[in-house]
Amino acid sequence: MKRTPVQKHASALVKGMIEQAKAIGDIGHPVSKGKLRELFVGNCLKPFLTSQFGIGTGHIINHVGDESPECDIIIYDKRIVTPFIMNQNLGLFPFESVVAVIEVKSTLNSTELTNINKNFASIIEDIYDDSINWYRGYYIDVIDIAPNLRKRIHMQRPLLSVVAFNVKDLKYLHQCH
Repeated sequence: MKRTPVQKHASALVKGMIEQAKAIGDIGHPVSKGKLRELFVGNCLKPFLTSQFGIGTGHIINHVGDESPECDIIIYDKRIVTPFIMNQNLGLFPFESVVAVIEVKSTLNSTELTNINKNFASIIEDIYDDSINWYRGYYIDVIDIAPNLRKRIHMQRPLLSVVAFNVKDLKYLHQCH
C-alpha cells in the first residue's frame, strides 16, 4: 500500500525525535536526559495539534485544590480555561481543560509502570472524583427536550498515555490495563 504524504511526514517527525533522543543517550544526568526527551515528544506532537491546544508540563489542579502528581506532558484546550503558567510551559493546569497526559520514560520497566499506574489512578480518583460536589457537581446538567427530564453527563477525563524509548520486563506489560 502506498503511503500518503501525511503518513510520510508523521514518520519523519517520529524518526527525528528518536534520533534526537539517541543523540543525548550519553548524557549522564538522568533528569536532564529525561527533560530533553519530554521536549522531543512535545515537539513531535505540536505539528499534529491545532492552535486551540497547548502543551505543557506540571500538575493538574481541580476546583477544590487537589493537585495531581507531576505530569511530563499535558495537552490542554486553551479555549476552556487557561493554565496558570509559572514559567514558559511549566504550570498548573485546571482539570476542565486537560485533554491528555503523557508520561515519558527513557526506560520503562515493571517498577516504572507500577508508578505510572499509581499516578494515573491518582489523577482519575483524586482530580476527577465524581463524588465531589461543586457548582452542580462534576456533572453537566442537561435539560432534555421533554419537560422535567434531566440527564447527567460525566465530565470528560483526559487520555492517559506512556511514551518509552526503551522497554524492559515485557512480560509485565500484558498484566496492565
